[in-house]
Amino acid sequence: MHPTTGVTHHLGELYLYTTPGLFFPEPQEELVRRVEPYVSDALGSCVVRVHRAFVDPRAFALGVRRQVNDEYLLTHDLCPSFLLHPYETIHDDSMYVKYISPEHFQVIERETGGRDVLSDTFYFRACSDVVLRHGYHKKYLLSTGQSVLAQALCDFVDETATDEHGHDVHRSSGDQWLIKGPGSVMPTKHYTIVHDARTGRCVRDAILLGECEGIYVRDKLTGVVRLVGGPASYMLQASEALWAKPVPPLVRALLLKQTQNHTVNVANRAVARTRGDNGLEQQTTLHYNTNCDDTDDPDTTVTSEDSESYTSEMPSSPCRPLDVEEESKAIVFHIPYRSVTQLYNYKSQTKRLIFGPARVILEPHEEFTIISLSGSPWDPAQPTKCLPKEPHRISALYLFLGPANMADVVHVETRDHAQLALQLGYDWFFDVPYGATGEAQKCFTVNDFVGDACSFIASSIRAAVALLPFEEFHRSSAKTLRDAVFGVDPATGLARSELRFPENRLVITSVDIQEMEVLDARTRQGLQKSVKMAIEITTYAQEADAQQVASAREQEASGRLGRQRMTDQVANEELRRVLLEAENRGLVYAHVGKSSAMGQAAARALQIEGEATTQAAAMRAERTSCFTAP
Repeated sequence: MHPTTGVTHHLGELYLYTTPGLFFPEPQEELVRRVEPYVSDALGSCVVRVHRAFVDPRAFALGVRRQVNDEYLLTHDLCPSFLLHPYETIHDDSMYVKYISPEHFQVIERETGGRDVLSDTFYFRACSDVVLRHGYHKKYLLSTGQSVLAQALCDFVDETATDEHGHDVHRSSGDQWLIKGPGSVMPTKHYTIVHDARTGRCVRDAILLGECEGIYVRDKLTGVVRLVGGPASYMLQASEALWAKPVPPLVRALLLKQTQNHTVNVANRAVARTRGDNGLEQQTTLHYNTNCDDTDDPDTTVTSEDSESYTSEMPSSPCRPLDVEEESKAIVFHIPYRSVTQLYNYKSQTKRLIFGPARVILEPHEEFTIISLSGSPWDPAQPTKCLPKEPHRISALYLFLGPANMADVVHVETRDHAQLALQLGYDWFFDVPYGATGEAQKCFTVNDFVGDACSFIASSIRAAVALLPFEEFHRSSAKTLRDAVFGVDPATGLARSELRFPENRLVITSVDIQEMEVLDARTRQGLQKSVKMAIEITTYAQEADAQQVASAREQEASGRLGRQRMTDQVANEELRRVLLEAENRGLVYAHVGKSSAMGQAAARALQIEGEATTQAAAMRAERTSCFTAP
């Protein structure tokens, strides 16, 4: 027994003396060596292996009996300064996982098989057959509207989920399911969290879809693709993935051009409001001009030197972008006013026609019917000059129903071999009522209605002009063209008012000559002389007409003046007659008054005289009676 420590030692035993103070070996003891402490950092650790049994005299494990081949983990928290026992060695060929916080986890995979996921662990020993995958990972904190895709690594019973009968769900190896928030999620030894192959993210967010938004979703088990439209909040299921609809380059260019035009339109309106234009927004009207190409025309048509344009009004507000890949967005197209778009569904073999103004979202298997029209090259030096039509110069996703106009150049030759180039203008429209899908389908039976109509009209005009000499055609060119294009009604002998194409319900309502050019020099000189003479004759005729008009106006004014004078005299005499009648009535009134007054005076005089005579007689009688009384 050692006198200082009180521990019994045997012959040949090595032991560690750790009592503080001076050390004096006993006679039966021998000092082998001085042991330096092993100091580790705050997160340091090591594995100590025991190769002979002993009782641990050190303070951190006082009285612990160590057995042969025991291993224990020594950490900084357990013993910051460590003294190695003679019967111990530090095992250096191991890897160690140190502190793992509750917000993190560590995936442990063994080469012999098996898997563990550690979290909220301070120290873990990773042996030589253990592989640590990608260090520490944060737990997946899911809010409302978020989820992660889990995949089973083996068969197990999922106690965190229940089926429709309230029982725990049995998961088979390879099964995938969604774990939805809110909550904290981390993988276990039974399942792992799958990363999205396209985005590289583990957490799925709900996709918010607005009024004019949608996405294409494909079921990975059945292969069925469907459209999910807004307004809605949609979360992809475990067996679903976003699907990119293949779009031809021409269609993509047409859609992109419409979006760019709308962006420019909105920006112009914002600038106008900023400048204080009384809040008035100017609408940009896009016209369909078939006379010449205009590649700067803001239109939803794509041309190779665009020669036609459709009339449309862009929507007042754009659709906000989705938080998904661009290829997975549903294709949205805005159909302009007085236009119609045809969609063909290759899966159901059906057609769908939509009249504008409207907004259409394509189904997964629907495609646009592309309109390919003829057009004329445009020369910036001669903007009003129209060149002959060329096929496939304009492409559009909708058919404008008109009314509109187009121009064409027709080369003709008269009976006397005068060669002319006529630039003609036509007014046209499609006779299709709004919403009449049956009539609208006929409009798509002729893909290039511009080229067909111009070719038909040009052949009719050439045939009519070939029967007339140049002078006669020059005098009656307008009538000749109307008769050739519209035809003559046998009943009235007059030209009809329109030309109809029953195949596609196209109606031509007018034709006029915009420009006539003589191609040969001899005819050009004769035309110049005839034009000069015609101008002189017209000038003389206008002068004679002006003189005749002036003379007629003078005579008309003189006649009006004489009639006015006579009318004034008649009115004067009428007023004079009224005056004389008034004077006569005054004289009559004066004479009647005078006679009446004189008669009344004479009557009064006679009355007074009679009264006086009566009184006198009475008085005489009274006097006589006085004299005769006794």
